[in-house]
Amino acid sequence: MDRPLALLAAAVVCSFAPAQDFPLSNLPDNLAGNRMASPPTIDGAIGEAEWAEASTSRRSLVVIATNSASGDKGQYWFGYDGKYIYIAARIALANGAKVKADEYRENVSLGGDDQVTLILDLFGTSQDFNFFTFNAAGATQIQVAGGRAAKREWGGAFESRGRVTETGWEAEARIEWAIIPLPPTGPRNIKVLFDWYVSSTQRGVSTHSTQGDLTKMHVLTGVEVPDIPVRRTFDLLPYAYVGYDDETKRHIANAGLDLKTEVTEDLNFVMTINPDFRNIENEILNLDFSNFERLPGESRPFFLEGSQFLLTGNINQRRLFASQRIGGFDTGVNFYGSLNGNSQIGALGIINFDQEHAMVTAGSFSPDPNNSFYGAFTALDREGEDNFAGSLEYFTRRGDYLLFTGYQLSDDEVTGQGDGLAFGYQYRARGLTNTLIYEQVSPDFNPRIGFAPQRGYRGASTNFQYTKSHPRGDVMETNFNVGYVNQDMYSGGHYREVGNVHASATFRNALNVLFATSQDQFLTMYNTFYTLALTMPRNDTFRGWSLVHTRGDVAGDTYNSTTARVFYRPIKRLQLELRYQTVQHTVDTDQTVFTMNWEMDAFQSVGGRLVGQGDEWNWFLSYKRSGNLGAEYFLILGDPNATSFQKTLVFKVSVPFTVG
Repeated sequence: MDRPLALLAAAVVCSFAPAQDFPLSNLPDNLAGNRMASPPTIDGAIGEAEWAEASTSRRSLVVIATNSASGDKGQYWFGYDGKYIYIAARIALANGAKVKADEYRENVSLGGDDQVTLILDLFGTSQDFNFFTFNAAGATQIQVAGGRAAKREWGGAFESRGRVTETGWEAEARIEWAIIPLPPTGPRNIKVLFDWYVSSTQRGVSTHSTQGDLTKMHVLTGVEVPDIPVRRTFDLLPYAYVGYDDETKRHIANAGLDLKTEVTEDLNFVMTINPDFRNIENEILNLDFSNFERLPGESRPFFLEGSQFLLTGNINQRRLFASQRIGGFDTGVNFYGSLNGNSQIGALGIINFDQEHAMVTAGSFSPDPNNSFYGAFTALDREGEDNFAGSLEYFTRRGDYLLFTGYQLSDDEVTGQGDGLAFGYQYRARGLTNTLIYEQVSPDFNPRIGFAPQRGYRGASTNFQYTKSHPRGDVMETNFNVGYVNQDMYSGGHYREVGNVHASATFRNALNVLFATSQDQFLTMYNTFYTLALTMPRNDTFRGWSLVHTRGDVAGDTYNSTTARVFYRPIKRLQLELRYQTVQHTVDTDQTVFTMNWEMDAFQSVGGRLVGQGDEWNWFLSYKRSGNLGAEYFLILGDPNATSFQKTLVFKVSVPFTVG
């Protein structure tokens, strides 16, 4: 998630010492960053002697959402030498529940497993964040500043080992300096934060809760950043595929190339020629009612690479660039990174020969950790639809308040000039979050390669959310949310008025119950919705179920929607999920999505998806060998993103190599 959006939305046995050695404090640690002469052995068992040289701290942990005591106790270690950063983490669980560690692979989502995340800011400016997550089985997930790498050779990996203990679990890891964007060589004051996720209580805990203020991270002083030479090489990832289309009775073949190189230690260049995304499963939107356009999430590696540097709108939903607007293209370039500890830049260009060209640039400047400026510019060269758009935004933090303002403009060959203005604040402390935004968007505001679902209005919206943890009783956590929107047409007259209330309770058996209601008057249309949702457990991607029912009326017509979802592992490494939704409103429709994935080992899997909506059905099956160093192979029967089954069989191979 983008940093400003995260702030707005979230804005997010062992030899333990006696309880008094685990203080409860909301103040960050300030520790000397210790270089380790003898590196620890990464075997999952934290030895006091082997970590004696590292910086360490122990705390009674707090619930991140509410900043209240969780009853859990944690300790972290941080050390380094000229090649690696070494980290270790230990947690003792208050309830003594079973530790979940289903995932075992490298650089994958860890789902609902117990896990710990190191948030690392080497520049110390609260701008460049790296995330390293690992569990008790040694599974890992990495996100370096700038976005997700498309290939392990490009983004690297980090090694981790862990084990379950009598009171909880512990793990060790090491990270190569070379895979992280680095500040200039020499002593630096870096920032770190260790957050745990506890599967038995379905919530995140931390040494202290920043409550969205990422300037309140722990500080390690005098860390000697090593001199890692810039790799004067080109990492190439060519692909080729061959196949057969039974419907056209024709053979199909294609080839392309991805390239990545480092311009400097902190600036990267990526290029793709004739890209192919046939092995990428696009997200499927559900049938939920909306007055406005919705966009599915992006899953194509080229657009994920460096995506954190292409921030083209951080307030509300308006973005000057949405990569989902770009379909197939012939070649693309992507340039991103840090100019220094305070400035970042991102640029992306797309060429579709004889049809269109698109360009996106974005940058940020933070003179200090409490103030940030963001700017962006986009251009589209398309016959009869040329378009330009720009934006400038400012965020400043004052204690528990985040203040922001932003201005956007567009110039389109068809619709002419338009603009948008927004300002407001977010308050976040002690489990309470309040956001207030005023915005006005002219009817002609039109970023063609962006996302602006509402135009031609002005007015304010506010939201109050309060989360409370309960240390005793059957209910573990409650959440209450109320929102209100009152907006007029840009030129006067009613546009939209919305009131909504959400209330939820999470029980200690992991059942979450939510009730929501909303009243929406959009132009001359009145909409009323009542929703009851049951989920168990609240956060898990391997085993669980949910049932959501919404009823009400839309413009005078009865509306009913029911969604049932179940996901389960009947045998080890076989993941199944079934989601079914039915909607009755003027016409009846339904949607079925069934997915399966069998992990043959850490790098090989067989998967497939069946999608049915109305009378249209599509399915595909695939085999893939990916995630490890070296060549990747894909065998695909059908088309993952078609609306009906395609009688095609394609074999695709990608072979990475380095030049220079």
